[in-house]
Amino acid sequence: MADSRCLESVRAHDDAVNPVAAAGFDALASTGSADGTVKVWRREAGKGGATRHVMERVLRKADGAVTAIAVASEARVVYVASSDRAVTPCQWRRGAARESAPRYGGALRGHRMAVISLAVAGRVVVSGSADRTICVWRRDEGADHSPLAVLAGHTGPVKCVAMDEEESLDADGHRRWVVYSGSLDGSVNVWRVSDAPDAEATMGRTPAHMWKGSPSICPLSWPSSPSPWRRPHPCACWSARPGARAGAALVLGERTGPVARGLELLLEQFVMFTS
Repeated sequence: MADSRCLESVRAHDDAVNPVAAAGFDALASTGSADGTVKVWRREAGKGGATRHVMERVLRKADGAVTAIAVASEARVVYVASSDRAVTPCQWRRGAARESAPRYGGALRGHRMAVISLAVAGRVVVSGSADRTICVWRRDEGADHSPLAVLAGHTGPVKCVAMDEEESLDADGHRRWVVYSGSLDGSVNVWRVSDAPDAEATMGRTPAHMWKGSPSICPLSWPSSPSPWRRPHPCACWSARPGARAGAALVLGERTGPVARGLELLLEQFVMFTS
């Protein structure tokens, strides 16, 4: 019976734990830390039905802080983002012995500053960075990847990203996803991406169309209560060119106030210190 009690407490790292991710296969979980390590833990049954975790391996040990972890469970690939501007994929092979090491893919490098957010869906991986851009990658075979696009539209570090698959396919029958990106500039951008092999050549976006919106039309552009640091700004709406497989579909809120800018400067200083 679930009773909301803490089942276990593990002293996992020597510094702050930034991301934690359940693998979704083999009862594994990964933790990443500012100490530069990623550790993989296996959940096992203890005495009397208790749960315990045993460290299976140190997946990464480097100078750059680990900032995000994302998992493609079906493909058994764990992605690690770090302040050294890289995303590293590692794949667990099906049927391999427990002691077998995962396959390391080459580091995905497309950012000029720390990678601070990750999301994965299907074969598509997106990474957000302190350099204010989003890189899009396609997983090929195993842990090999190809770059698809660099999405630029934020004026602050991209703190979080998320993905959701669309029900309809594109004109060529390829899967499509909506990507949401949130930034310290106070905006949320919405993009469309495809896993098409030639997507890199066809991704694009049109100039912005400004809305003279109101809170009832676009409530996420305004805080729920008056704030001395922000005031309403128009939303920017983007639409993809005919045939384009990625474009910024919507920008919710823009600009930044003193508090948000201060957080941005602190993050940039942290990145310079840890890179």
